[in-house]
Amino acid sequence: MKPELRTITVLDITPVIFNETFLKYGETLSCPCSKVAIPYKDFVNHTITYHPICSSIFVSEQWIQALYVEDASRYGTGDFRSTANSQ
Repeated sequence: MKPELRTITVLDITPVIFNETFLKYGETLSCPCSKVAIPYKDFVNHTITYHPICSSIFVSEQWIQALYVEDASRYGTGDFRSTANSQ
């Protein structure tokens, strides 16, 4: 038995109608729309949260430049300043 193919056109689709249709037809649903009826901002939301270290001074240009100390070899091997620029 061959699967039945039906084309249904929905005018003035809303997010609720889209979600109901997607739940019912899932991957078989296609949308050959020529224009976006529902603005993306109505169903896509981006909230960016950076890890605390990623927004700290330790990744700033100021900190990175401070790692380059002139004549760092004058500090002992246990001193962070002697190896900081290779970190």
